[in-house]
Amino acid sequence: MAVQVSPFEQFVKFGTDAWRSAAQHWLDFASKSFTGVYLLLESLTFVEVALDVPPEIGVWGTQAAVGGLVADGQRFWFAGLVCGVLAGGMRLVGGDGNGM
Repeated sequence: MAVQVSPFEQFVKFGTDAWRSAAQHWLDFASKSFTGVYLLLESLTFVEVALDVPPEIGVWGTQAAVGGLVADGQRFWFAGLVCGVLAGGMRLVGGDGNGM
């Protein structure tokens, strides 16, 4: 005998699945966006940090300015990492299975 599911239960299940799917996609989007900003900041400061350019001829002025950009880049990297881990955890717990 088939179990009858009320329309309300169907509505709640659909809403929960839709919310979970939307949250996964937004977390994936945020992860990629934060990582992109991190890579942009790292590429902007790479030459000065790697070559140890003197501040007088550097693009960003002082070493403090370069250090600030590097610190901001690390913050974006960490935010991207957290969002990626949360999205992956939701995928594992939710049993999404579509690989997206």
